Amino acid sequence: MTKSLRILIVSDVHHRYVDARPKLCSQGLQLLEPVVSQTMAGEYDLLVDLGDRIEDLGPEEDIGLAKDIAAVFMQARVPRVHLMGNHDSYFLTAQHWSDILQTEIGSKIMEIAGYRLIFFCPDVDNQRGRHDYNLAPSELEWLSGALQSPLPSIVFSHVPLLAGPLFGNYYFEGKRGRAEFLNAAEARMMLSNSNAILSLSGHVHWNTWHSLDGVHYVTLQSLTESFTTHPLPAGANTVLEIGEDISIDVGGLDRMQLRQRLRRSGRQWLKR
Repeated sequence: MTKSLRILIVSDVHHRYVDARPKLCSQGLQLLEPVVSQTMAGEYDLLVDLGDRIEDLGPEEDIGLAKDIAAVFMQARVPRVHLMGNHDSYFLTAQHWSDILQTEIGSKIMEIAGYRLIFFCPDVDNQRGRHDYNLAPSELEWLSGALQSPLPSIVFSHVPLLAGPLFGNYYFEGKRGRAEFLNAAEARMMLSNSNAILSLSGHVHWNTWHSLDGVHYVTLQSLTESFTTHPLPAGANTVLEIGEDISIDVGGLDRMQLRQRLRRSGRQWLKR
């Protein structure tokens, strides 16, 4: 029997002490601190970080940046889950991050309040765009197994499983295979054929909503992005609440509020 689930989400902090315009990286830590402090009141079941915690510089520099941001995240008073973003992956491994954040980083499953939470952490090190994102057969196999549950399921990933049109996106317009996985359709079919209700991602630095077979695909704005809120950072952080329906409230300067119906177990749209 499901009950209300409440999760605090942050994505794409891109912490660094020098901005990478239009990412206002130098403000990352000061923007993150009040987000994490929201967990002190005991109103959330979980804090989820969708990845790209840092803006990479090099092996030694990234260790320092990782320690900086870990010190903020570790102030949280609820369980934390962290995904690997592409910028987190260029010089550091998941094991580096596990050691620094003091929690295991990688694909995992949690069951809370009658929901299955699937944290999908495939390889997203595309060497700064030298090749497209593509899910390996072993990664698709893991996702397929994770979705085998009678419980309503939510999939969290850094790179979206459905990015949608990217007209006007500062980073990804016209860049096929950089905003979502080239073979993401295989993953979406798995979600359609399961009890998935929602897929949440970061990476593309703006808020979007799409629906396919009643599964809602949502991307969330970056904490430090400014291309939609210039000259100020978006300051985006999200409250996800699921009870009788799905409620998504993105705070900050680039706000989005969604209220959507829960998909009935395994139900799909009518096909021709």
